[in-house]
Amino acid sequence: LLSRSAPGTRVPDLKVPGTLLSGNRTKTGEFRLRRLGGRNNYIMFVTDGCNVCATRKEAAVRLVAGNKKVKALIINVDEVLASDPDLASELFDSFDLSSLPFVLITDKKARIYRRYVIDL
Repeated sequence: LLSRSAPGTRVPDLKVPGTLLSGNRTKTGEFRLRRLGGRNNYIMFVTDGCNVCATRKEAAVRLVAGNKKVKALIINVDEVLASDPDLASELFDSFDLSSLPFVLITDKKARIYRRYVIDL
């Protein structure tokens, strides 16, 4: 599991459903993990009914608010599993989603430079 999404590697070029937080904007739709465009991108995998996930999402909203250099993409793993099992399988193969929330920080070129973030 540690070899998945290792720091220094690029995230896979997958198109995923989620909520993108950018500045004071929130957009829901499908997004390419390699094309988020922020200097620092937080990719957060969360699940329903998880208090820690809810706390991390709230922290992401505060972190991104008014900051044009930071973006956060929140991906609900439950929704992906229900709507697109093949994509869910690709996500599980690409990332260690054995424990949620799972958070990655990437640069503008989609290189991972941090994962398993405890606090935002």
